[in-house]
Amino acid sequence: VGAPIRFPRFDNEARGGGIYVGTGSLLIDNNSQVSGNVAQARGDDGGFGGGAYVGAGPVTVDRRSRVNQNRVGGGGGAGAFGGGIHAGQGNVVLNNASQVNANTASGV
Repeated sequence: VGAPIRFPRFDNEARGGGIYVGTGSLLIDNNSQVSGNVAQARGDDGGFGGGAYVGAGPVTVDRRSRVNQNRVGGGGGAGAFGGGIHAGQGNVVLNNASQVNANTASGV
């Protein structure tokens, strides 16, 4: 289970509880699993991608892989985006019996 993560250059925002990719592609493949991660923002800042965050680039979940039961929270009631996956500038593609399920995003 991932711990809450905070990157200083984003102030109190939280990005990518399990996986962080600033720019580039992300492939979750071959029965892989991204689960049980948390990205919790502090103060009044937002949270992005409880399971995985990709700022700019494509995300592919392929061959029975799963992104499940991740959570992202915005601090002080701020927005939270992408309980499972947040792709800022890029497409998310699910192939071959892959799943993105039971993820949550909430402002707290």
